[in-house]
Amino acid sequence: MSEVVPCPYCASTDDCPHLLLLVDKTFRSAIGGLLMDAFNAQWFEIYEEGGDNFDEREPFDDLLDQVHELADDFNEYDVYGGPSAFCEYAVFFSKSETLAKQAAQIFSAKN
Repeated sequence: MSEVVPCPYCASTDDCPHLLLLVDKTFRSAIGGLLMDAFNAQWFEIYEEGGDNFDEREPFDDLLDQVHELADDFNEYDVYGGPSAFCEYAVFFSKSETLAKQAAQIFSAKN
């Protein structure tokens, strides 16, 4: 089992002021961070517009790329929860709380 990635700036493994976004890539949803609500709202809109036979992978990755451009640090990790239970996570950090808030404003303005 891979371990949760700690914040590179304060070593926290929980929500901290540096956490921009924690995303469950397996189920395609944000589950933590300052951008969580804005990210999920944007993803829901994209998903709804996709209609039937929507291939989620590329649009979801494009939205993650927008966050990656705003982040100062990024990492991915996997969690194995038993037989056939696997989730992939992406986590994005900002160097400071001020930069995190600026990133949130930029992301919200783009979307």
